[in-house]
Amino acid sequence: LLEAQERRAIGHEVYESWRTIGNRAISADGRWVHYTLQLENADGEMVVVSADGATEIRVPRGAQPTFTRDAAHALFTIRPAREAAAEARGNRGSAPADTLGILTLATGEITKIAGTRSWSVPAEAGGWVAYHLTPAASREGDEGDAPAHGTLVIRNLASGEETRHPSATFFRWTRGGEQLVVVDSTATGEGQSTLWSRVPGGEATTVLETPGSIRSV
Repeated sequence: LLEAQERRAIGHEVYESWRTIGNRAISADGRWVHYTLQLENADGEMVVVSADGATEIRVPRGAQPTFTRDAAHALFTIRPAREAAAEARGNRGSAPADTLGILTLATGEITKIAGTRSWSVPAEAGGWVAYHLTPAASREGDEGDAPAHGTLVIRNLASGEETRHPSATFFRWTRGGEQLVVVDSTATGEGQSTLWSRVPGGEATTVLETPGSIRSV
């Protein structure tokens, strides 16, 4: 009876302090591990640690990490702070955009690209990332008016060189990274869509031109 009286009930505040491990993966060469730490009502973080435990890199609000197939980089999304997002919603404003993070594993250097809507790397190849900027972020990097759909950027992860496509609405890598398939809408307002593919670092090849919208590939 005494032992039962001394036990404390676990309240909701205790649950909120617990961290849940998610998004776990090992790099293809077995030298790195990434995972996320998630909290109930607070910002989480991403952790990348070497297999020997000698190096640990933590990124506040990091989420959705993935290693490139060549184990040279880890890419991830940096979420906006919960307080900033809640304040924007309270003021009926637009929620802050995500940031793309690119971690070079050999050096620990992190490149951050603000204002990203989505991003993708080939499943079975390294060296490249394609990411889609918000219209606002596109306005900062492109000349003229901001494209309604945002700008698609293809980035060489080793050199940092980029190619920009201001009217892309959809993109997808082939599994081996040989091609990036893109749906392009014209800026003329005529409702014309173009499906094209591009070899990373090479020229684009038009596959299909059609009136209306191409919704998926």
